[in-house]
Amino acid sequence: MKIQAILVEKVIKLSHKQEIRKKMINILPHSIKIKIKKNRILHIIYQLVLEFKNLVSPLKSYAQFGEDAVFISLLKVYGFDKNEKGFFIDIGAGHPIRGSNTYALYRMGWEGICVDAISYNIKLHKLFRRRDVALHAFVGQERIVNFWEFNPYEYSTADNKIAKDLIKNNVPLLAEYKLNAIPLNKIARMNKNEKYGCTFLSIDAEGFDFEILQTNDWDQFRPKFICVEVVNNLSTINSLLSHLGYQIAAKTHVSEIWVDLKNN
Repeated sequence: MKIQAILVEKVIKLSHKQEIRKKMINILPHSIKIKIKKNRILHIIYQLVLEFKNLVSPLKSYAQFGEDAVFISLLKVYGFDKNEKGFFIDIGAGHPIRGSNTYALYRMGWEGICVDAISYNIKLHKLFRRRDVALHAFVGQERIVNFWEFNPYEYSTADNKIAKDLIKNNVPLLAEYKLNAIPLNKIARMNKNEKYGCTFLSIDAEGFDFEILQTNDWDQFRPKFICVEVVNNLSTINSLLSHLGYQIAAKTHVSEIWVDLKNN
C-alpha cells in the first residue's frame, strides 16, 4: 500500500507538470494549429521541432497519466534492472511520443512492436522510432472491422454506436475505412525472439481491451507487466488477469498495471 501511495503521488506531480507543458505548447493560435494539422509536411516539421525539444530537455513521463514513469519505478520494486534491454508490445500506440506509454522505454534502449489503426500515427512511428516494428492494423478476433477516424484522433473508434454519437455531436470525421483485425498471438510472434530483461504489454484500445487480451497465447507470450486501460470491461479484465496469475501492481487515472506473479 505504501508503494502504491508513493506511485500515485508521482502520477499527480507528473500530470501537473504535463499540464504546464501542454499550456506552453498551446501558445500557438488555434487557427495556426489547424493549418499545421491539415498540411502533412508542416505537421511533420512541427513534430520534428517537438522531438528536438524532447532531445534537449527530455521529460520524465510522456504518457497521458504518467503510466510510463510508474512502470519504470516498478521495475526496481520487482527486481529488474531498468538499464537492461527490454521488449514491449504497444497496442493502440497512438502518437509515437506525445501520450505514449512506451516512448520513455524506447529512449532507455528498449524496443518493440507498436500497433495503431491510424495510418498517419504509424508513419510518425516509422519516422521517430526506427528500432520498433510499426504496424497499421486493428487488434482483436480475426475479421474485417469498420473504423472511424476522428479529429482529434483519440476519439477514433471501431464501435459503430460510439461513432454515430460522435458524428451527432459534430466531432469532425476525417475518414471511414475497413481494417483487418489481427489477434495478439500473431503480433507476439513477430518479435526477434531475443532474450530480454523484461517484457511489457500496453493496451489502450477504447473498449476493445478485453477482446485483445483474449486473443493472446499466454504460453507463447507472457509479459512480465501489463498496462491496460480499464474504463470499460473492468470486472472481466480483472477476472481474466487474476485467473492467469497476474496481480495489480499500480493504478493511474484510467489504467492498471499488472505484474506476473506466477513466473516471477
